[in-house]
Amino acid sequence: MNKTVDKSFDLEQQFLDCWTITSNIDTLIEGVLEYDLTPDQIANALLGIRELYEIKFDKAFRTFESVHGDVCRITKDLPDET
Repeated sequence: MNKTVDKSFDLEQQFLDCWTITSNIDTLIEGVLEYDLTPDQIANALLGIRELYEIKFDKAFRTFESVHGDVCRITKDLPDET
């Protein structure tokens, strides 16, 4: 059960980490407006952000699946209260 709680905390942290996408987009906007980034630089930055968040969301989803599986196993072993 303790491992499930730890994984649940990991999942929460991973979701919070995914919300940093907004500050990454703000940084890119700043670069576009203040530093005259070229279209290639903008495209490369967007591709990098996309790839990074693919990895982050995939990691969070795998953690979710693990936590969900643990919860299903735990609740399966509990007596039926009906």
